[in-house]
Amino acid sequence: MLKKSIISVLSMIMIWTSAVNVFAHDGWTQTSAPIVETGEVSFVEILMGNHSNEHRSYRIDGQFSTNSSIYVSTPAGEKVDITSTRFYTGEPEATNKVNNGFIASFVAESAGTYIVTAESDGVRASNGVSSRTLRNAKSFVAAADLPIIARVRSLSGFSKLVNSDRAELIPMFNPASVVSGQNVSVRLFLKGKPLADIAVSMVRRSINTEPQTVKTDAQGVASFKIGPSDYYLFRAKPTTTEAEEGKYTGINYETTMTVRAVNAKNNFVSSANLTPQIIVNGVQVTPNRLTIQKGIAMVDSGFIKKHIFKNHKNNGISSFAIRQTAENLGANVEFLQGINGYAPTIVIHTKK
Repeated sequence: MLKKSIISVLSMIMIWTSAVNVFAHDGWTQTSAPIVETGEVSFVEILMGNHSNEHRSYRIDGQFSTNSSIYVSTPAGEKVDITSTRFYTGEPEATNKVNNGFIASFVAESAGTYIVTAESDGVRASNGVSSRTLRNAKSFVAAADLPIIARVRSLSGFSKLVNSDRAELIPMFNPASVVSGQNVSVRLFLKGKPLADIAVSMVRRSINTEPQTVKTDAQGVASFKIGPSDYYLFRAKPTTTEAEEGKYTGINYETTMTVRAVNAKNNFVSSANLTPQIIVNGVQVTPNRLTIQKGIAMVDSGFIKKHIFKNHKNNGISSFAIRQTAENLGANVEFLQGINGYAPTIVIHTKK
């Protein structure tokens, strides 16, 4: 027991290494469409590959473990297991299942942001050394009544951390509205803390050329320039000396993230001057009194008590900024921009 305790303590001493020095397949997920209409099904591919170019390519080679789990984090902040929807895309009787992946799906029941993750945990021996790999493969979906970039451009929930036990890349931009030529930044975390001086690569799908590779700064941030319209894979693999006696001598924290860039040359007419509509927990509600003050939607205390927090106290204040008040009371809040006759929409999910 004493020896095991000592090993456990020593495992907290970590050594970070560059992702490009760790050679193993990466897994990733990619959504069939980054924007879907509310209520529609979204399909997610679960893939494994990038054996070439020092494991920094978009080429499929192998399969994501069937022991993995697939989740979607919803606009309401719930992490839902969708593993049961996964199906194999190849012929069932095929003996060489090398380049066949899986597809999972979910229904985007309400407007807002959805974060998909494929997660696995496994130990692998190579050249007499065993290491543990914790995978975290992310992709994103935005849902709206009008599924176009101009409608979802202001959504902000994509940057939330959804895992506490592994590495995770988060976008510091809206991955549902990425356009070619855009400058973007990602942030790398391990167990909720930013990681500095770790290599992050951005790989374009269609052309197997040298990827952009940047080391994270002191805040865990790495910045890139998106190329032509295409899918882009971000990947990093910090490793540590965490060990468990008789099982493994280190941990590879593999994290990937995919986005799709579009040309976005369409012009749409803004409807920002329309009165905003309010949706709370999937239901449209109409305040008795809704005013706009300097571009901010204001409601009375009665609306807050009825729809967001029943014990809300007005403290003598007659009107409240609904978005800020809802966030202060712990709700998840998103905003859909008014466009082409569609009114601006405030989407609120209260804590249950």
